[in-house]
Amino acid sequence: MAACAQRGVPLVLANARLSEQSQRKTRKLAWLARPAYRGLTAVWAQTQDDAARLAALGAPVQGVFGNLKFDATPNADQLALGRRWRHQIDRPVVIAGQFARR
Repeated sequence: MAACAQRGVPLVLANARLSEQSQRKTRKLAWLARPAYRGLTAVWAQTQDDAARLAALGAPVQGVFGNLKFDATPNADQLALGRRWRHQIDRPVVIAGQFARR
């Protein structure tokens, strides 16, 4: 996180979840957790409850988008393009995206 901050690289936490139990445990390490959460540019939570728990720990919650893995419908053309790329290159690929606010 520090290296990204030094280079001006924004870090976000997408599809974020935080259970009540995890929140209780994290509060015990607040001295460590709060600076980490504050180091993020944005946090997008799965539910309003997750957003509230994350915000209580200092996370910069920007919105609630549901479960991005199951609530989003992939674009068929983009899926086909991704499959073609996967077969053409023999190395790991990092995929990044941007959310449009509803």
